[in-house]
This record gives sequence, structure tokens and C-alpha cells, in this order.
Amino acid sequence: MKSSLLYLKRSTLTILYLIKIWLTTTSLQVTFPAGSEASESSEKWWMTEPIRLVQTNIPIQMWERLTAEELIDGIEEINGNTWLFNVGGIYANYPTELSFQAKNAYLEDRGDLMQEIYDLAEERGIRLLARFDFSRFDRAVAEAHPEWAFKRKNGEMIEYNGLITSCINSDYYRSASLEMIQEFLQKYPAKAVFVNWWGNHPINGYSGIENGVCHCQACQEKWAAFSKNPFPKRWNSEYRKFMTRSSLDTAELVRNAIKASAPDAAFILYGTKRNMVTDGFTAESKTNYTPNIWWPYQSSYLVNLARSSYPDQMVFNTVVNFIKMPFRFEPHRGGVNQNRMLQGMAHGGFPGLYMVGPFIDENNKHAAESMRFPLKWHQEHEEYFPGQVSNAAIALIGDGFSTEELRGIFCLLSEAHLPFCLFERTQNFPGGPQWDLVISAPSRSGRVRNLDPGTSHLIIGSEKPPQFDGSVGKLWSIEETFAGYWKVEDDQFFPELIKRTELIGIESEYLEIEGLGSFEPRLMMVPPAYHSTTEITHINRKDSTKPGLVLKVSESGSKTIWLPWQPGTTYHLRGNDSLREMFSDIFDHILGGKRQIVTNAHPLIEISYMKQPEKSRHLIHLINLTNQLHGSGGQLLPTGEMNFSVLGEFDSAHLAEGNAPLALDFSEGYTRFTVPKLDQYNIVVLEKPKSE
Repeated sequence: MKSSLLYLKRSTLTILYLIKIWLTTTSLQVTFPAGSEASESSEKWWMTEPIRLVQTNIPIQMWERLTAEELIDGIEEINGNTWLFNVGGIYANYPTELSFQAKNAYLEDRGDLMQEIYDLAEERGIRLLARFDFSRFDRAVAEAHPEWAFKRKNGEMIEYNGLITSCINSDYYRSASLEMIQEFLQKYPAKAVFVNWWGNHPINGYSGIENGVCHCQACQEKWAAFSKNPFPKRWNSEYRKFMTRSSLDTAELVRNAIKASAPDAAFILYGTKRNMVTDGFTAESKTNYTPNIWWPYQSSYLVNLARSSYPDQMVFNTVVNFIKMPFRFEPHRGGVNQNRMLQGMAHGGFPGLYMVGPFIDENNKHAAESMRFPLKWHQEHEEYFPGQVSNAAIALIGDGFSTEELRGIFCLLSEAHLPFCLFERTQNFPGGPQWDLVISAPSRSGRVRNLDPGTSHLIIGSEKPPQFDGSVGKLWSIEETFAGYWKVEDDQFFPELIKRTELIGIESEYLEIEGLGSFEPRLMMVPPAYHSTTEITHINRKDSTKPGLVLKVSESGSKTIWLPWQPGTTYHLRGNDSLREMFSDIFDHILGGKRQIVTNAHPLIEISYMKQPEKSRHLIHLINLTNQLHGSGGQLLPTGEMNFSVLGEFDSAHLAEGNAPLALDFSEGYTRFTVPKLDQYNIVVLEKPKSE
């Protein structure tokens, strides 16, 4: 009886919603009576409850042999409490009555397996999230509705592995997809709807072949309403805006369809660009096609950026089990996947795993074994994760930097154990007095708003920022600076660096500035000299007065430092010790020696500094990344004692794992303690900061 009433309520809401959609596409003007539209719930479980996410994209042929009990047992066995899996779109894995949604033929004689799954999941307390994919459809659907397909200029459709690419502006996305979602939500109480591979893309992500722009009738009509310019031949800035607008408009229709049937369900898309109409977004920590330049902070990057930039939404970050798409059944190294999951937990998210096929599949057993540790750790200590926000006092603004430059700066901050928030764009930065330092590219430095007078600013890059006088001189290319150096001139500014070296290789673009006036020589250019045969190396060296660092001090005492080159890229590619020491001295100079955390921990012990304001609790997450070495070198190396000094005073401290209390000492405004050992992961729990 209860399920029948629920079905009736959802059906009524759906009918009202679909009538509204139809009417809004006609010239009729209709006012709906109060209360006829579905209201959104204020309960956002994805923001307040502990989540251990398992995503299994199950190929259609595997469904034939699966049972509900096997599937739910598998989720429980690896300590998951939330399961995301494919239900519809390309193929329906439930008994659909919609003619335009292809059915999974392997489930033809299985009855309603989906209902069995949902019934058992409710009994076991497992949340179920529904994954749809509207990016492609079966050839039979294309033959019935050719107008829904992405069309090249010559009118041909894009087919890959037997599936036809769809268009975001067609009625497939804007109408048919809504019916699919509504039909599913009327039958099954999904806690969220995730739509995969949203919108049109310039390149086919599977084949790598260029798609180009879609020339379907819907796109041409919408373009005519959007722009007075001729229909574009390729993706350009205006066409990207058009596609963004199309994606947002369609996403709003999908959101409304979801909320009409399931007000408590979250709407999730991939990536942050559509964040304004979603409750959350997915990200994927993966190796994929990236070159063999090891990057140990992928989950930290994704989750830090998402939680800092969009604090009112949740990032559903999943660690991709396989190495890259063509090899979906070859699992990645266990240590890599484990640490990527731990990083999600440490930066305000939760552990998430993504694999192809169910957990019980033979190819996934090794991966699942390695994933068991972070999921179990989260389950046993879940009180420390909901409600986490960053307590960092350094802001890194990402836009304006190249990928390599941003990754290098990310590494330098992480290895120096300086907690920071990563903001996707300048407009995401909230400003305020809580920031000790903001780091940005020159092209964005003038756009940083609400910068407190007491906040210092580090500007990195070979463009002239508006904060500095002088005129633009020569822009040295990487080829022109190759074999050049920066000479350390100021041993007071660089007390640690000068102990190691007086020369730092450039290997970067460099912008020369003229008319700076008087400045203290701290880092000066040594232009390239002979570097071939040893006997004549640097015989023609000539030092210069071209600065590699410029400093301004404001009346309030805050500092603005500009590095007119790209040290982050060099560090990302080369890992130079001299650059790490240089940045450490720069950070100490800017912060006046008052770091939030001072420790002798190894640089590959990653630290995040979080807090749970409602519990008056600060959390220092410790992740041992020593197993991130390449290939067979990826074995974990447990650490010995690590000493910590944390700015501020706290009532008590203990380790989450083992609940061992830590002896505290107080001096010079710091709380000091020692962590006796770290295996792979732990949290230092600091209770009741006295300043709050």
C-alpha cells in the first residue's frame, strides 16, 4: 500500500511537470496553481552524512548472470554504503515502457532485477544512485529519430562501436531524457541522479577523432537565436559560449524533472562548469593517457579545488581502478588507488571507487582488496569526516596558470607542509582577513577582489602584473634562457637556499622589465654561457642586473612578490631541490616565520589542515605517499617519530587510529606534540582550540 501511494504521488507530480514542459514550448501562457510544482527538499544528505561510494559501470552482457544479493553483498563486503551504477539512457537495465530507450536484451527474461536490487538495498541500508548516459543511443533509436543525432556538415551521424552520438540541443536531451528519468524515479527511489558525459564535445573521448561542431537542425535554429554571426565551422570562443548556454538550459530541465519526482534526490553532473544547477559534481582520479610524469596529488587537487571553490556542493570523486580506457579490466597499482581515496577523505570529500563490472568480477578482486583499507578506515572513524572545511590560511588561485605550472606550485606547497585552498577561478576566491597569503598568475592578480590589507600576494609568471611599475622589456623564450641561471644575491632573504647553492637553473620563459627603479638585488639573472665541453664551461659568463624576484611592501606591512618566470613548471618536470629551498625561504619571508604547521615530517608525508566547526575540532590528516614511486618501487615506507608545532593552543590531542592521546607542550603561540609513527594514514585530532 505504501509503495502504491508513493507511486501515485510521483506519477501526479510527473504529469504536472510534463504538462508544464509542453506548455512552455508553446505560445500559451499558463499560471500554475500554488503548490502544483515540486518543491526541493532542504535536507541535503550528501553534505551531512558519511559517504563511502562505490561506482560500478556494468557492461550489458554481465547483467545476465548477476543477482541482487551478489551485487549488494559485494558493496557491503568492501565497506561501501553508497552505490552508483548504470540504469538507463543508452540501455535500460530495468523494464522500460519507453519505445525510444533501448532495452538490455540480456535482462529480457529476468523480470524486474532493478526492483530486487532496490528492495534489498533498502533492507541493508545501502544508498542507490542512478547513472544515466544520454551521450549516445542505439542504432535502432537513431533510425526512428535521426533528428536527435549529432550531425556533421555533410549530414552524417557519428558512430563508434555501434552507438550513435546524440546532440545536447535535440529533443533527445531536452525531452526524451526527461521521460526516462521520470519513468525510473516513479518506480525506484534513487537518492541521486548522475548524468554521464554531458553535452557535445569537440573530440570523441574514446576514439580521439574530432567531432567538430554539430549541424543538426536544432543546433542551427538555436544558433540563429543566439548569434547574428554565421554558423561556425569549428569550435571557437563564441561557439563554446553557445554550447555552455545550451548545456545549462538543458541541465535546468533535467534538474526540474528530477526534483518533480524526487525532491530529496541530488542532481549530479561531471565537472564544475555546470555547478550552478547541480547539487554536486563528479570528478575522476585517474592516470589515463597522461605522459609518464608522476603526479601524486591528483585526488587532492580535484577535491581541494571543488570543496574550496564550491563549498555549498559536494564533489563525488571516484578513484578509477583501471589505468586507461582501452584497458578497463587491468587494475592500477593498489597503493596509488589507496592514496587517491585517502586524499579525497583528507580534503573534505569521501572515499570513492570506480570500476567496470561488479565487485564479484574476477578482474576486480585485486582492486577491491586494495580499496578495502580506505573504505574500512572511513567506516571505523566516520565521525571525523562530515562537516569538514579547510582551515588553511593560504589561497592558490588556479586560473591563469598552465597545468604544469599549477602542478609544480601545488607540489611545492604540499612538500613544504603549507596547508592551502585551491580556487578554480578568481571569482571563487571569497577574500577576507583569514588569508595570510594569496598566490596567483599575473594575468589574474589584478582581479583578486576583497583582498585584506594584511594579506600578502605572491605573483608567479612571465606577464607583467598591474601591481608593479616599469615597462615590458624582452620576453625570453625557454630556448633563450636554457643554460641560464638565477644567482642568489641576498643571504638574509634566502638563508636556507644559500647553504645549498648560489645558482638556480632557469629553463623557463622570463619577462624582463625596464624602469623598475631602485630595488634590492635578491635573485639576478646569469644569462646563458658556454655549457658544452667542460674545459670552457662558463668561461664567457657575464652576470646581469636583470631581476628574478621583485618585492613591494605596503604601508600595512603586507608584501607583494613577483617572480617573472615559471618555476612551477621546472619543479614539476625536474624536481629541483634548489627550487624547493628557494620557495621555502620565500614563504617564510612572506609569512614572517609564522607557518600554521611546522614539522620535520618527510616531504612525501602529505598534510591537510581541516576543521569541524560544529564540534570545535581541528584535524590534521597525514598521508604517507612514499608508495607513490613509479613501478615496482611503490612500496610503503613507514615513518618514525615526527614532531609538530601547530599555531594556536588546544585543550587536547589524540590520534584517530588507536585513539592514542598525545602529550602537548605550549610555547611561542604554538601547540607542540610528537606523532610516534605513521604507516599509511592517520588523523591528529585537536580538540577545542582556545581561540575559538
